[in-house]
Amino acid sequence: MKEKYDKYLPLGSVVLLKNAKKRVMIVGFAIRGKESGDKIWDYVGCMYPEGLLSSDKNLLFNHDDINRVYALGFADDEQLRYIDFVKNS
Repeated sequence: MKEKYDKYLPLGSVVLLKNAKKRVMIVGFAIRGKESGDKIWDYVGCMYPEGLLSSDKNLLFNHDDINRVYALGFADDEQLRYIDFVKNS
């Protein structure tokens, strides 16, 4: 299981980032931040349990920033194919 999700957890996964007190729910992958030029972030997330409140409240972070995974989101064959596509793009 760990190898399957060594990067790009399923959407809906709930994680705690390093040095954070509040959990985050993953809502997207491979995001380019407006402020970060060409940098591509592994994930975009929103605060948990609040959800998406507004676009300026989203968090951009990388897999290495995750301290703990509280829950894995839904994953099926379609999601796994998409992750393979993202990894190979």
